[in-house]
Amino acid sequence: MSIVRSKIVVALLGVWVASSAMAQLSPSDFETPEFYANWGLNAINAQDAYAKGFTGAGVKVGIADSAVQLWHPEFRSRVYFPDPIYVYPVVGYFIEEHGTHVTGIAAAARNDVGMMGVAFDATIASVIATSEPRFGFLSDPKFVEKIVQAGVQVVNNSYGAGAEQGWEEYYAQASDGIQAYDTIKLWSDNDIVIVYSAGNQGDKGVPVAQKPPNRS
Repeated sequence: MSIVRSKIVVALLGVWVASSAMAQLSPSDFETPEFYANWGLNAINAQDAYAKGFTGAGVKVGIADSAVQLWHPEFRSRVYFPDPIYVYPVVGYFIEEHGTHVTGIAAAARNDVGMMGVAFDATIASVIATSEPRFGFLSDPKFVEKIVQAGVQVVNNSYGAGAEQGWEEYYAQASDGIQAYDTIKLWSDNDIVIVYSAGNQGDKGVPVAQKPPNRS
């Protein structure tokens, strides 16, 4: 998940706001086992930003991914969208962890347990952007619009090139890029910082959004 991690941490640094409560701390105050459990934090010198008061406080982070365990202690009390939150995992279905993993990289709490996310004081909006019936959830057909509705300042997309199609269908039939182009334009028009994972599958992971739309 190295590409996913690096994309998230760099983007979130650009939208953090200062928290005065952190201003008097030094970088070493943040260099705990919890900090090092997320290797990306040290890679971007996040401890220096934290010591200056940048923690994600006041920032709304959107995660467009698979379903997330929004009740997880790492996110508790900071999930504001959807309301009410959906219940995941679904009893009797395969537990897919990707969405929860990505949300943790972005915004897991600083609570001396497990790992901490880049913007550990940020609030979180989750939309389901992948279709996998075996997980018990299908992609929300309005997830693009709901990111705007949630009022996020940054959105991370780590679902590959064709979220609306599902993995197997996407690899069998490449998209022409129109939906991705329209998505990016809508979010850009609403001043949202957009992060797309390049993928970890070689040529299959190339973002479809780089292809010019064919509107003929």
